[in-house]
Amino acid sequence: QRGQSRMEQKRTRHNTGGRPGQRIDRRGSLIGGLVLAESDEVLMLKEKIAELQAALEDKSVLNKESIHNNLANAFMKCDRIMDAIKHYRAALELNKEDAAVYMNLGVSYKHMNMFDKALVYFEKSLKIRPTADEHYNMANTYLKLSPPNYDSAIEHYKEALRMDPNH
Repeated sequence: QRGQSRMEQKRTRHNTGGRPGQRIDRRGSLIGGLVLAESDEVLMLKEKIAELQAALEDKSVLNKESIHNNLANAFMKCDRIMDAIKHYRAALELNKEDAAVYMNLGVSYKHMNMFDKALVYFEKSLKIRPTADEHYNMANTYLKLSPPNYDSAIEHYKEALRMDPNH
């Protein structure tokens, strides 16, 4: 049990019978002789997702668009991209003029290597809110196309730098 603190050694002996190589933390579970533990960040995200899902069910909550967007953001952090897309789309059904949701949807499709679809949503975001971030996202995505569209990427990088030289 080299490399473990005294507290870790004590927890290991107490929670796993002291078998070498088995470590746990407060939410660990024993699978196949190995202890797996969820990080605090994952636990917080799961709690946040549950809170937001409950808020969607609450008829007294008025800003459902914001809840869908925040829920989608939490799903993205958990790599649950399809769940995120579902909630970004639900947010857009409630407000078709939210540039941040369009950008987030573009990022989701980019993570799925669906670059053409990502560009569609980045373009919609750009029309509503022309900022350096939108141009930067578009430029990066143009470079991911096969073949890459260097001319469009350069155009958007230049525009992003014109708008924000520190970007």
